[in-house]
Amino acid sequence: MKNQFAQLIQNNESVHIYYNIDDMKSYLDNLVSYIVSGIEQKRHTLVIESERLIPLIFEKLEGILTKDQLTYIHTINNFDYYCSSGSF
Repeated sequence: MKNQFAQLIQNNESVHIYYNIDDMKSYLDNLVSYIVSGIEQKRHTLVIESERLIPLIFEKLEGILTKDQLTYIHTINNFDYYCSSGSF
């Protein structure tokens, strides 16, 4: 999966991924893999996710990335993002 994410990032300037969650553990593992692939290419990543999951994501990432690498990750609450214009 990591190689697929690396290829996706490398071939595109920006990527927006919608992920329908069936299995939370797999979702978090795939999200972390995607984020790490981007950071390895020195790309910033905006994660639009629920306030409930953002701390879980960082728990996983803190065991993998340095403090400097963590600064490449930016988060926003999905409710705030998708409902801000009222058109989603």
